[in-house]
Amino acid sequence: MSVASAAWLFGPCDVETSPAGTELIRTFADGTTTSKLSSHCPGVTLTAAGIVPPVKLTDDAAKEIASRPVYYDGGFTLLPGKYVVKLLARDAETGRIGTYQAAFTIPNLNREVERLPISSVVLGSQHVPLGDALYTVEKNAALGVNPLVYDGQKLIPSVTRVFSKSRELYVYLQAYQRDATATQPLVAFVSFYRGGVKVLEATPVAVTDGLDPRSKAVPLRMSVPLTDLAPGRYDCQVTVVSPAGQKVAFWRAPVAVVP
Repeated sequence: MSVASAAWLFGPCDVETSPAGTELIRTFADGTTTSKLSSHCPGVTLTAAGIVPPVKLTDDAAKEIASRPVYYDGGFTLLPGKYVVKLLARDAETGRIGTYQAAFTIPNLNREVERLPISSVVLGSQHVPLGDALYTVEKNAALGVNPLVYDGQKLIPSVTRVFSKSRELYVYLQAYQRDATATQPLVAFVSFYRGGVKVLEATPVAVTDGLDPRSKAVPLRMSVPLTDLAPGRYDCQVTVVSPAGQKVAFWRAPVAVVP
């Protein structure tokens, strides 16, 4: 996701891998992970690279990797534009390399005048205490500005967007109030559609405070019980309304609900 600001934006970078036995244990116990961002615009070329030092795990922590997903996060502070992120994991013992590459865009929210500017939306079903990490880089400055960290808990974004109806869905985003000196009231709610028909709309949430004086961003956090949804595929829509500014923003993405 991206965090709104006057120019620079902080974007968390989250990666999740599936458990895969001893090969994965060697990779993360004595490996190097590299992330690289590049942007190509007319007349401008920006490349930023960050290398995470080899991750040293205890024997007990390494054993856990074989039975649970491995989650890595970091972050980059970037200007609006089009980027390509490339992630590389190398096994220092075998020399094997795995890579992933994807394109994404950070919009210039200062140019949005017709709709309510919002960040990307994060969906998840799990909060974990910061101390539960298998490995933590000391003095991780990114945690201080990571919008997914709140009250000592980290929201784990869902990579697959598959959610169990036995657990609540957590939704996080930010609305951008560029010229505000105090929080302008907002109303946000989540809806689920199947075949173009609305099947569930969660109780609207009113937000009346939380404006960051520097970034002009207002955090919105919602939790939605999924018990009333039958297993299947849906379109999840997040709606944010600014009654005072008479503006609205919509975000929609496909999700799946399982028992």
